[in-house]
Amino acid sequence: MRVYAYVGPVDILRRAASAPPGLLVQSARSLMDWLRQTGQRPNPDGLYIITFVVDDQGRLRIADRRS
Repeated sequence: MRVYAYVGPVDILRRAASAPPGLLVQSARSLMDWLRQTGQRPNPDGLYIITFVVDDQGRLRIADRRS
């Protein structure tokens, strides 16, 4: 696995340091629960747009698109 360093604006990096790490997706059910609980809505094509990362342990984490 390759781990990449952050290359974006410093102000975003600072904000991210104090933000929660996002939901650890452990199953399709946990993803569906999160979509419902956070009020996510699909776009006109029926797709959900969210922010995601795969952490350095290979786990999927998601957060609201505007996070």
